[in-house]
Order: sequence, then structure tokens, then C-alpha cells
Amino acid sequence: MPTPLPIERGTEVLAPLRAFCERSENLASLPDEAIDAMIACAATATSPASVVVLGPLGGAVADVPAETTALANRSAPWLYHCYGRR
Repeated sequence: MPTPLPIERGTEVLAPLRAFCERSENLASLPDEAIDAMIACAATATSPASVVVLGPLGGAVADVPAETTALANRSAPWLYHCYGRR
């Protein structure tokens, strides 16, 4: 059975999560300049826990009606997602 943490200990345990940030966008296009900018930005990451994801959308993903899931703008051809610690 889990043991409750005193509030002071809970604050200490959760403190690293406050430094976490993320960003996600569906992209209408992906010019070479955007790829270069993503690579340059990723190269400056200060944490080994930082991740940049670039993935294809559209196709069969776009065939699912937008109202059936939480993923909106399915017709965008690219998804960009990054997350890490500050």
C-alpha cells in the first residue's frame, strides 16, 4: 500500500518537473530552412533529456474524422514536438 508523503517531501519530489517544458505544432509545410532551424535549436539543448520529434501526418491519419480523437488538424503533413528540461 502506498505511503503518503509529507507535503515538504512531495514538494521536493515534484520540483524537477517544474523545469520541464514542451511544445508541439502541426506544420503546413516543412521548408529546408525550418529543418535547419530545428537542428540548430536541438544542438543547443542543455539536457540529455531533451527530445525533438518530427513526424509525418496526413495520409491515413488524415482519413480519421477530426471529432473522433483528440488529435486535431490531421490534414497537416508534419508534426513537430519537442520537450526537455530547462
